[in-house]
Amino acid sequence: MDTAPRLPDSTVAMLVESLTAYSVGSTPNRIGTLTVFESGGQLVGAIDLGDQENPKAVLKDDAQKVMEVAHLLVQTAIGFDDVMKYVKVSYKDRELLVIPGEQYIVAAVIDSTE
Repeated sequence: MDTAPRLPDSTVAMLVESLTAYSVGSTPNRIGTLTVFESGGQLVGAIDLGDQENPKAVLKDDAQKVMEVAHLLVQTAIGFDDVMKYVKVSYKDRELLVIPGEQYIVAAVIDSTE
């Protein structure tokens, strides 16, 4: 089974803090956060922060699909609005809040069944 590498706890903490700044309407019932790292077109890693006490690696193939969809949507959106902050996309019965980064894409998974 090919899983993405674990990230340092300090990196995880930094990402959780930065993601908190991007809330979607009134959705306090976030069920987890899938963070996908992409650099130079290559998947670097991904973690699932649904359980913040024990963050786990995400299957690389699964993370790759999220990254590909997110990358395409973000690039398309920026083409229309260069100040766009995020893009929402559905994936596996959830919604992703995709935030373009300088070297990676961060996708926050929120509950889509509210």
